[in-house]
Amino acid sequence: MTNSLIRPLLALLCLLSAGCDLRLAELEAALADSGVQADTGPSLEEILANEQCEGLVAEDFRCGGDPVGTWEIVRSCPAVDAFDPLNATCAELSVEGQGEAVGRVEFRGDGTYELTIEPRILEVSFTFPLACFGGSTEPCDGSNFFGSCAVVGSECVCDVTRTRGAIEEQGTWVRFFSDIQFSPDAETLIDAQICRFDAVMRMVRFSPIEEELDWGFILRQVDDLDY
Repeated sequence: MTNSLIRPLLALLCLLSAGCDLRLAELEAALADSGVQADTGPSLEEILANEQCEGLVAEDFRCGGDPVGTWEIVRSCPAVDAFDPLNATCAELSVEGQGEAVGRVEFRGDGTYELTIEPRILEVSFTFPLACFGGSTEPCDGSNFFGSCAVVGSECVCDVTRTRGAIEEQGTWVRFFSDIQFSPDAETLIDAQICRFDAVMRMVRFSPIEEELDWGFILRQVDDLDY
């Protein structure tokens, strides 16, 4: 229960009690002294310990739930499996990676939203057999358009870091069970899916730009909102 709910609840309890003349601050102190603690949900440390990107599959973002509230990103899970610098020319391509994002989203009960995400960092490592280029080592020499690459045995190993632009959106949203549609303007629809459990929510946004990766996020609730 957030502070925005505790205060009116305490005031109500005081009003219902005969002869109550305590100030709200005194009532809050009395609650603290009693050992009763507000339910603020899992801590950031607990979320980070239990919520990992590894092993998450599509179904993990499709359990639904009411997203109304203010949520901050605590982990980002870009769909690095879809990262393919070789344009589907090498079936043996292996990709690993991670993303870093800072931001928050506010789902309001009136069907409006505000989304703010700072520039995102994508770090990817990928490996492919030199045989995909006829055994040539040329595509794997030093820094090139693939990234920073080196020959390791019969394979090419590359590391690449990309920055994705910041997101500043305001608009409307609608939900159909786990499916969310963001509408930042009258002509744009951005699909997403959510899975909320208590004060933690997983959300994936599907990029409207073909070459962009879809980004999944693990968020924690920081305000339940009352509008």
